[in-house]
Amino acid sequence: MKTWQPVEQRIRKLFSRVRTQINLLRYQYLPQFNQNYQEFTSHLLVVKNPKYSELAQTCINSFLHFHPNSTIVLHADKYTMPSLMTWIPRSRFSKSIELISIEEKEEPWQIQKLRLILELAGTKEMFMDADMRWNGPLKVDVQNEKRVHFLVREFNLDSHEVFSKMIATNEFERFSSASMFNTSFVCFSDLSLTEMEKDQVLKLQREIVSFAQDWEIGEVDRASVIRISEQLALSMSVTIWDKAVGTIKEFDGCKDGSFLESSYFGATGFKF
Repeated sequence: MKTWQPVEQRIRKLFSRVRTQINLLRYQYLPQFNQNYQEFTSHLLVVKNPKYSELAQTCINSFLHFHPNSTIVLHADKYTMPSLMTWIPRSRFSKSIELISIEEKEEPWQIQKLRLILELAGTKEMFMDADMRWNGPLKVDVQNEKRVHFLVREFNLDSHEVFSKMIATNEFERFSSASMFNTSFVCFSDLSLTEMEKDQVLKLQREIVSFAQDWEIGEVDRASVIRISEQLALSMSVTIWDKAVGTIKEFDGCKDGSFLESSYFGATGFKF
């Protein structure tokens, strides 16, 4: 039996689709004078859910609209590859997009994202989530400022109701001074990591998931900790690296209209 959506919800979805198409046309055909002409290489992980293929189009078109000398490297799997292969040749920016088929492994996207980010250590290349939209050029010189750059610093772990209890345990007390950094954008700015440091981050992510599965907390909190386990692992790890940390935004909110905004699709279901 067909389920009917409330009129208001259908109208919002219609306007959302119209705005998306207008923006895609804007990025494809309208000139832009507020641009950053540095040559960036930015990696996107587009896997597991075909809806991320659609989200990636807005992210890619808007990024290349404001960074015309840049290159996008798309890492896709069997779920997202077909639609991306159809869309890329039609894009105005097709020559600036490289599509890579990632090795099929039965592992969570959190591990895939973490591996990709760690592969970029020692380079000036950037990682960004697919559910983002650029409304202006990158303002921070991430290629030359020797810091590990994240999107934004969110909060101290010891100030959070759930994570404060986590870092009070013997397993994670060494990270008691850690902050939560948003990994929707990451750039190592040429700073390198040893193979041991990379392995330690991956090991920490597994420890976080294992701990959350056995932890006596509510199911919603448990699912939340597991969902952002790669973010937690990176945020905790930077506290023991001998490296400066920076952010490209001071504040952030869902679809906040700033020069770089995210719909946080995985958590909210929102699109642009």
